[in-house]
Amino acid sequence: MLCCAVLHCLCSAGERLTHHYVKEGVGIAVGLFLAALTQVGLFSLTSTPLNAGSAILAVLRRPANEKVFLLMPVGYPAQDATVPYRWEGGTPLRKALSDISTVY
Repeated sequence: MLCCAVLHCLCSAGERLTHHYVKEGVGIAVGLFLAALTQVGLFSLTSTPLNAGSAILAVLRRPANEKVFLLMPVGYPAQDATVPYRWEGGTPLRKALSDISTVY
């Protein structure tokens, strides 16, 4: 999946209208989309286009007023897929929940 957003558009009078808070809106939409994917058993990771945005837009024949924000490969995980848990010298590298949160 490719996540593009319209940065500006032309209104009926021919004036250029700039859309504000595009990055924030894309971030919220992607977060909700990732949650929805997880709910139906699909998974993804996000990747920025690393200066390839204009090339991607050209290949897909998208208009110049759009910008590529991120790429999201989406699919089903392998049956035996696991999330790696890193250890170093017999000690887990993840912090304990009590080290990063406070319960009131």
